[in-house]
Amino acid sequence: MIASNTVPLSKLCKVFTDGNWIESKDQATAGIRLVQTGNVGNGIFKDRREKARFIDKETFIRLKCQEIYAGDCLVSRLPDPVGRSCIIPNLGEQMITAVDCSILRFDNNKVKSEFFNYYSQSRKYLQDVDRLCTGATRRRISRKNLGKIEIPLPSLAEQQRIVAILDEAFAGIDAAIENTKRNLANARELFESYLNNVITQKGEGWIEKKLGDVAAFRNGLNFTKSSRGEVIQIVGVKDFKNHFYVQTAELDSVTIDGTLRPDDVLLDGDILTVRSNGNKDLIGRCLLVQNIDPNTSHSGFTIRIRILDERVSPEFIVHYLKSKKIRQMLIDSGDGANINSLNQQALTAIPLVIPAINEQIRIVGSINETSVEAINLQSVYRQKLDLLTELKQSILQKAFSGELTSSIQTASSEFSAHIIAFAYARHRSNRRNKTFGRVKAQKTLQLVESIGGIDLGRVPIKDAAGPNDSAHMRQAENWAVANDYFEFVPRGDGYDFRQRSGFDKRLVEGCARFEQYRSKIERVVDLLLPMDSEKAEVFATVHAAWNNLVSDGLEVTDQKILWEARDNWHAGKLDIPEEKFREAIRYIRSNNLIPDGTAKIVKGQESLF
Repeated sequence: MIASNTVPLSKLCKVFTDGNWIESKDQATAGIRLVQTGNVGNGIFKDRREKARFIDKETFIRLKCQEIYAGDCLVSRLPDPVGRSCIIPNLGEQMITAVDCSILRFDNNKVKSEFFNYYSQSRKYLQDVDRLCTGATRRRISRKNLGKIEIPLPSLAEQQRIVAILDEAFAGIDAAIENTKRNLANARELFESYLNNVITQKGEGWIEKKLGDVAAFRNGLNFTKSSRGEVIQIVGVKDFKNHFYVQTAELDSVTIDGTLRPDDVLLDGDILTVRSNGNKDLIGRCLLVQNIDPNTSHSGFTIRIRILDERVSPEFIVHYLKSKKIRQMLIDSGDGANINSLNQQALTAIPLVIPAINEQIRIVGSINETSVEAINLQSVYRQKLDLLTELKQSILQKAFSGELTSSIQTASSEFSAHIIAFAYARHRSNRRNKTFGRVKAQKTLQLVESIGGIDLGRVPIKDAAGPNDSAHMRQAENWAVANDYFEFVPRGDGYDFRQRSGFDKRLVEGCARFEQYRSKIERVVDLLLPMDSEKAEVFATVHAAWNNLVSDGLEVTDQKILWEARDNWHAGKLDIPEEKFREAIRYIRSNNLIPDGTAKIVKGQESLF
């Protein structure tokens, strides 16, 4: 354990107080910066300069404000989550904070701000805070209760060690998280771009109409808590979200005035759109009705669109209304000071460009296929984000229980296993995974050392399949199997890569841990991506042979490289045509991969005896 003693948070601070009560009337357009709860991220300061608030000097004096300084810790006593903290950076300006933030100025002889900032992200700390929160709908913690939270207190030297390890580990994880968030955003944007391009194109035979030419509109039902009539199912604004179809299992039941009129009953093929919302960007969202209960209607904040022309597909229209151009048109049609509203007149005027019904059906099918692919891709990225978040919590738990050691060692079975898994995943994402077996995995490790310059602890020898360290490879495979990561299974005269159940989680951990080496590893893997096993084997062999010649101070010519890589390597190499070795020599030159003699010398198998 890192420490047997814990100390109440308030006892670690020279200053432990709340910010100031600053009302809107006290604020100014410039002056002293007002830091608010929105600036307090989970362990990070969010500048949000575009939303910055200020007070002037007179107000600062009049309200006797507490100034905050770079290095102070701020803890938000409001969600989400309650108790999150950040360290104030040097922004080069005078600052105060709002009343819902607690100011922690630590006693540097007891605790480092960075140590607490990491601890405040741990599950244990957040659970302790939650137990002392009050409020049913809006959770919050008082400063008094916050001060009672027990903080583990190892020595300052141990705190520094833990912070240094977490800085390194989290740098890789945070980079992976940001990269995954970008990939997730790109997956969404790619589908939206595809949808927009498909829907807004105008092919031969497409005709222009208004939505009002092919549909009828009807506002939804209004009802109150005092309504005393029939009980029905209702589609409300909350049911839209990002759905395409009405989620019938999630609908609420409500009581309306009187009985449900036939004109208000929803039918399969009806389209619903949001008519009114406090957020203008949310009006105009659409849903398609399908497999609906016969006793279902829609609320007064929505409008029903019923397609009357059998030559028009309701599914096509929903996709059309969800396209970027039309969504913006619907948003811009909203009016109202506080509640933004879309009316039937605006919907009637929406311009349509419609192909023949068969083409509409084809387009809908194509969009749906692409949508499924995009949803699956987004699901993969969300799962990866969840795994990265869980990994951070796992590392924090180890850090504050004394189990955390220094960063991963490159000369280890674990590191090599992560490289192999990463190489396979990159081949898979490029649909080249069928070319990735044990031979290519071995060559990946060889080239990560010789081209990437990362010492994996290998002692390669001249093997039939090129430069290889079989013992090191077996150790990496054994580690992978023991950790439910991956394995190589026999297939004819080779071995195929096979994922095990823990592959995705372990891969995320691995990528986060070797983030500082990622660019070098990625470069090597991308060199091998287009190659089959034999081409990768020849490439790695020629590169190693060339390096041997340079390292031994010998003259380097194509003929001598060829002799070292083929005739002086292993008898098995003579079965490979000479031209393939010459092709590898040309490839190395053209890609500026010429060895400088600093990579490990690959000796003959006699070195084993």
